[in-house]
Amino acid sequence: MLFPVFLSQTVSLFLELSLYRYLTLVGDSRFASTAVGISLLGYGYSWFLVRKWGRDSGSVLLFGRLLPVSLFSLQAVLFLVRVESLHLFLSPLEWGKFLVLLVFFSLPFAVSGAVVGCALALSPGREFTLYGASLTGGGAGVLVWWALAGVLPPGWLVATSLFLSLPLLIPGNRGKIALRLGFCFLALLASSFFASRFESVSVYSSLASVLRAGDCEIRERVHAPEGEFVVARSGSLHYRPGLSPRSPVAKGGQEILFQDGGVAAWDLEGKGEVEEVYLDLLPFLLGRKVLVVGLPRSVPLSLIAEEKSKEVLVVDERPAAVEFLKKRLVPGKGPVRVLKESPLRALLSRGIGFDLFFFPDVGALEFSATTGRPLSESYLLTEEVLEKVLLGRGERVIFAFTGWAKVPIREELRLISLLEKVAAPGRRDRFLVLYGYSRFLLFFSPGGFEGEFARRALGWGLKNGFSAIFPNRVVRGDFSDPSYEREMLRALGGETRDRVVDASPPSLDRPYFFRFLKLETLPRVRKALGKNWHFFVEMGSLFVLFTACVVFLLSLFFVFFPSLSFFARRAGGVQRGVLVSTILAGTLSGFAFTLLELLFVGRSSLFFDSQAGGFAVTLLVALTGAGSGALLSRRRGLPTVKTFLVLGFFSLPLFVVPRDELLRLALAGFWGKLLFAFLGAFSFAMAGTFFPPLIGWGERGGGVGGVALLWGFNNTASVMGAILAPLLSSSVGFRVSALAAVSLYLLYVFVVWGLRREEKRRVRFSPG
Repeated sequence: MLFPVFLSQTVSLFLELSLYRYLTLVGDSRFASTAVGISLLGYGYSWFLVRKWGRDSGSVLLFGRLLPVSLFSLQAVLFLVRVESLHLFLSPLEWGKFLVLLVFFSLPFAVSGAVVGCALALSPGREFTLYGASLTGGGAGVLVWWALAGVLPPGWLVATSLFLSLPLLIPGNRGKIALRLGFCFLALLASSFFASRFESVSVYSSLASVLRAGDCEIRERVHAPEGEFVVARSGSLHYRPGLSPRSPVAKGGQEILFQDGGVAAWDLEGKGEVEEVYLDLLPFLLGRKVLVVGLPRSVPLSLIAEEKSKEVLVVDERPAAVEFLKKRLVPGKGPVRVLKESPLRALLSRGIGFDLFFFPDVGALEFSATTGRPLSESYLLTEEVLEKVLLGRGERVIFAFTGWAKVPIREELRLISLLEKVAAPGRRDRFLVLYGYSRFLLFFSPGGFEGEFARRALGWGLKNGFSAIFPNRVVRGDFSDPSYEREMLRALGGETRDRVVDASPPSLDRPYFFRFLKLETLPRVRKALGKNWHFFVEMGSLFVLFTACVVFLLSLFFVFFPSLSFFARRAGGVQRGVLVSTILAGTLSGFAFTLLELLFVGRSSLFFDSQAGGFAVTLLVALTGAGSGALLSRRRGLPTVKTFLVLGFFSLPLFVVPRDELLRLALAGFWGKLLFAFLGAFSFAMAGTFFPPLIGWGERGGGVGGVALLWGFNNTASVMGAILAPLLSSSVGFRVSALAAVSLYLLYVFVVWGLRREEKRRVRFSPG
């Protein structure tokens, strides 16, 4: 029974992460977070399956064999049903297709939850072992995903989840092994077919969605080692190329070059409209000799190719990008020249005579936008290069952190540290720091990582006399303390304010939550919400998801309340109160644990080279530590005061270490590992403390049905805690959110205290 529990949780965690990555390409991060968040409610619905079939001794193997079937159906529906996320709030048909997808998305999670729930119901006395196996299996799923995410494309990751679940089909009757092996072979063929289909869609998914929305025509596709390049001509509608709402806005008849399936774009004809943030660069570019270090990824080249500029030299060593640009530049006309050469080598050898050095995207110079791996050592900025640029050459240096490339967090922090070392007081007016957009993963790691970097970059730049151009929402950031916004506003006063441009997006920047509104109403909505309208939009998107969870929780309690009453009446009035208290304690423990986990993810990922890697390692340490602790636990009773004191000791570093200190320690690997040792110890001590002891009480209060209800409420509360984490942290800050989680645990202690009193009373008055 341990193997199905372990493997089902491995597959479900792997599927969760893979679906999020795939849906982010198909739509955007908010579309992906909404779809995956609602799909995870399948864990909560698994209580009905446990209540219905939990008494059957073969239910664990049955649901284990249904897991590959549900994954097969999910991939088939993904192949047949295509949802246009841009039209989700504009078309009832798209809503219908989206609801169909949600049903099939939730099936694997419901079946996986039923495997664990049935095992817990059928094995009284083994709840710690089974619960530990499920947590350890989840950690294994994160580990496998982390290992394959850098190798397999997103479409293949989704298909791999079916492959991982196939061993669940093999154990059983020997006469049927051949039949199951045959099904495994067919499933592998189908998985490969689906994966190839997914990949052909996902590579151009965001681009295809944008092209259909903007009535565009794909002219040319080129496969190159550094990425996919697509040339398209736009139609009559406005649209945004790429995943970010901050990308340049194109207009009818414009030819656009897309890289990496729409992740990067260049205005090749200079006809498109551009945002304020890029227009403010023109005063620095006009009338100067400009050396562009690396081909611009998100800044339209027309801004650099102005005829009023004396000379513009673009150097890049990516053949496809250089060839595309050369084709569309008329020889001898205009100031732009393109050179295929290592950017930093050209900077050192050809930089004499140029009076402005423009780094269009520091991340693009260093790391691939597709894999996040270094393109070449020659792209890495060093202190020596910056010293030579600043000491002997150039009137100004522009660094653009536009947020497109998947730049490792530690590398971003290293760049900021380099600027701090190199920029002596006499050189501070030589910099222009541009931060175009704060990217985020809304559901799994809600924006705290890039937000921290953006705040540090901008705050340091402003305090040291640098000019900064940034969108209004970056000041607030996600996972920020409210006091930081007040500090930043004070920093903008006086002589600093005239060097800061508020580059809030124009009205064509349509947020996901407001796509149901007509375009002409957006300016009025934005005016009504004020300058911080992005905050309300993002919180509104999260509120929709949170409301869906609340509605589900209420339906779970009221629609199926007759089941609760039925089990309680069979056991008597006293046991009914025990069952309700047990379900309440399970709900509080699930809510608080996930809330704390997500809050810690927001801080701990600073110690790793990427957002996905940081999240994966944090989740891996938490799940593996908790699973190991549950497997090795010898406790069978409810937690005591001593247990809570131990947990409080191990949780101190999570709340005591200030955010700025964490940013400094992120550059020192030893301290980061030490902090994660505390996380592992905290998870190990926490394992089995809160939820597993409640299973026996649920069985006493309502039998298998009581265990099913407890399991369903705990899973639903866990999903709600994950959704509430960004809501709380964005509005009230990290420490207040952590205090809220601790308060939930204190309420849990109060409920458990009542259960312990009931246990002592029952023992005292029991016969004999």
